[in-house]
Amino acid sequence: MTKLLLVNAHGRTWYWREPGPQPLCTQAVKPSKKLGGGSILLWGCMPAAGVGNLCGIFVTMTGSVYTEILERHMLPTTAWADH
Repeated sequence: MTKLLLVNAHGRTWYWREPGPQPLCTQAVKPSKKLGGGSILLWGCMPAAGVGNLCGIFVTMTGSVYTEILERHMLPTTAWADH
């Protein structure tokens, strides 16, 4: 399981420019989002036979949600990966 941030979490972006004073250009200005801009939670598996299922999680992760993910996504993946 991994959490992907929709906007850079560090709030820092690097920009290359030539040394010396220069006017501000549009490439150096980046729009921002308050409160980080959100994130998505993904669950996936990789059996030895190849890449398995991937599912997005759009609810609060609880034990029953995780059990449902394993039943719906991991078990079918292990069934085809064994062949």
